[in-house]
Amino acid sequence: MTRLVLFILLSVVTAFAGSVIDLEKDVALSRANQKFRQLAAEALEKEHLEQLVQIERAAAAFADSVGYEKPLFQDNEVILVRFLEKDYAFLADVDSMSKYDYAYDAYDHFADALKNYFRKQQALGGLEKAFEQIENASDRAYARIVIAHCLNVQRSELSKMIEKNVDDLTNEKQLRNLVQKYWHKEGYDMENYLCGAIGASYNVMIGDVSERLDDAFGVTSEVDYVFRNILFGLRLAIEMNEYTGEGGYAYTGGGLGFDVGATTFHTDWLFLRFYGGISLEVSELKKSEDDRDGKVYPSLEAGAIMDTFFYKDAKKRIGIRVRSGFKTMATGARDISAGVNFYTALQFVFLDTKYKKFEFKYPETLSKSTP
Repeated sequence: MTRLVLFILLSVVTAFAGSVIDLEKDVALSRANQKFRQLAAEALEKEHLEQLVQIERAAAAFADSVGYEKPLFQDNEVILVRFLEKDYAFLADVDSMSKYDYAYDAYDHFADALKNYFRKQQALGGLEKAFEQIENASDRAYARIVIAHCLNVQRSELSKMIEKNVDDLTNEKQLRNLVQKYWHKEGYDMENYLCGAIGASYNVMIGDVSERLDDAFGVTSEVDYVFRNILFGLRLAIEMNEYTGEGGYAYTGGGLGFDVGATTFHTDWLFLRFYGGISLEVSELKKSEDDRDGKVYPSLEAGAIMDTFFYKDAKKRIGIRVRSGFKTMATGARDISAGVNFYTALQFVFLDTKYKKFEFKYPETLSKSTP
């Protein structure tokens, strides 16, 4: 019955196509389009999938024969029908699929019926069983994402699907095709930013230095530039220890240092970094302008930084920084001996970042050059 209807339809429309009157031709072609889609909808409702495939192929042959430029079936519909046909080789071939640019959706009974059929199969588990019939893991992942796009899954979800299946997408051509067409990600750049902190520290003297300097509070501030999760920091610290040696002397200590570190973990609200650095330290004892003794020496430092943020807007974040580490102390003024300063600082931290479009991170096994 279907073949008879198609034969009659082709005969009538071909006659109109030869007409010199463009209006009659356009009307005839439009009616042919509607008839093809009506027949396809009826076949789908009855789950006559073989007939549906035949109708789609007949429509494509008809369009080629009369030079009809408007597609009778939209590109996404062709892909879905080919999936029902189990033409998995076609779905896995990037070159074949590139002929279909996934044109805008049609809005009629067949368009709704086709997507509803797929969504129903997805809910019942039939769609996943169909994917499991594709033996190659890369082909299977590629088809799964393409079909999701044809079903109007949002681009943000398609991006997540690509990231989730990136290990299976071992076919470089397939992966690059998906990334170029579907992958998109924007957000705050948490790998490149500028931040500053200021607060107080508590310094514990360890070793011989503890015999002349008490544990004490201090003031600390720093400016950090983070590039690709690598930290470059400039740090200023002032220590307010009391000198326990000969009376009458006031102690001044502190230094200016440079740190290099790496971000080992971060979320949108929490950052953890480890660092090492070198600083130029000052140790001075002063009783009067005429009675003072000072020394400048280099110091090594290492520790960890944890930032947690409680406020953010379009560009900025404000939070609390906990910095903990140690730095070496050389022999200082007069009888101050060498040792270690173990410190913990609590600071307000301010982070300034920017909103950007991210680039997809291809697996290291793939080259970064575009094929």
